[in-house]
Amino acid sequence: QQQQQQRVSLHPQGLVRPRALSQQQELKQGQQQTPVSFPGVLPPKDHPPWLAALLHEVTKRRRLAAFSGKQLVGLLVVLTQAQVQLDQRTTGRLLSTLHSCITQGCPSLTAHQLSLAMWALAKTRTSLKAQMMHSLLDRFHEQLPKASIADVASLVWAIPLVSKHYTTWLAVQHSSLLHALADFTLPHLTTCAARGSTSGQQLCGPRQLVQLAVGFTRLRFYPGAEWMRRHRAASIAVQHAFTSTDRAQIRAAYQALLEV
Repeated sequence: QQQQQQRVSLHPQGLVRPRALSQQQELKQGQQQTPVSFPGVLPPKDHPPWLAALLHEVTKRRRLAAFSGKQLVGLLVVLTQAQVQLDQRTTGRLLSTLHSCITQGCPSLTAHQLSLAMWALAKTRTSLKAQMMHSLLDRFHEQLPKASIADVASLVWAIPLVSKHYTTWLAVQHSSLLHALADFTLPHLTTCAARGSTSGQQLCGPRQLVQLAVGFTRLRFYPGAEWMRRHRAASIAVQHAFTSTDRAQIRAAYQALLEV
């Protein structure tokens, strides 16, 4: 008897979820000794069968073209969080589809979605081609008025990690965007310094402070004396929430930025 593959469905809100399994199916899958493997997916570590089936649906049946921008980003985030590694061909197809969506101006690709995509790609150290980086950064620049401080900080942190071979050149090409990002963060840094550690997507906290300092340092971009002053004031206000690693990164970033 041929073993039936688990079917998957696409959630209308952009999340990809498997259909519910019966208790017998779950028990049967739990007893399997060999992991499920599909084309396009490198040998898994502890990947659940439904995730492998999902990737098979996406890669083998070429359903990426039907995905919205939000769904593409959601897929990237799921793959990153589950530590799933795709082969080079499948990764290229996914990035090419996302690039096409960006250049076509997909309405669902907001500043938040773009920063999520950059975060996922940076976490997996996926190198992007310069053309795609130009399109992504130009689109984010357009969406900047609607962005949050978390979106900006995540983007600044991610840029140098996905453009390793041309980071300095990219920073020169998009210097106007980097200045705009630094200016955007100024009022948030002031608020952070006044209120101390805060939480929420629209507010600035320890994580954003570290990401901004580290990101600008790796880009070799000096955001200005006023930015440095406000960032330092904000860091002092939330220093109780920093880890020892955070403090070390902030100190190293300050020293490097003053030498840029």
